[in-house]
Amino acid sequence: KKKTVELYFKEGMSYKNVVKELGIHHSAESRWVKHF
Repeated sequence: KKKTVELYFKEGMSYKNVVKELGIHHSAESRWVKHF
């Protein structure tokens, strides 16, 4: 979860690239970003 948020905010990766990179479902990624 933490890695997802770091990639999205700190590394500036797009939402689609984060999901693809980590192999997670898009709904999980969006929940984690909102949580943190």
